[in-house]
Amino acid sequence: MNTYRSNTIFPCLVAETKELAESRGFTGSCTDETGRLLSVLTGQVKGGKILEIGTGFGVGSAWILSNIQPDVQFVSVEI
Repeated sequence: MNTYRSNTIFPCLVAETKELAESRGFTGSCTDETGRLLSVLTGQVKGGKILEIGTGFGVGSAWILSNIQPDVQFVSVEI
C-alpha cells in the first residue's frame, strides 16, 4: 500500500525549479507550504490574469502553474 505524504510529493516543474534554485545557492524561493497555498488559491481564479513579481528561479511560478485554469493568463516579472 502506498502512503501519500503531501510534504514529499511535488509537481515535476516544482521539483525541477527547486533543484535549480538549490544548485545555484538561491535561498529566496517560497517554502513548500507557501507554494501549496499559492497553487490552491490561484487554482480558484476563473479567467483574467495572475501576476507574480519577484520570480527568482521560478519555484513560486511552478506552484502557480501546477494548478492554474486554462483560461487564466500568468505573467511573471523579475529583474
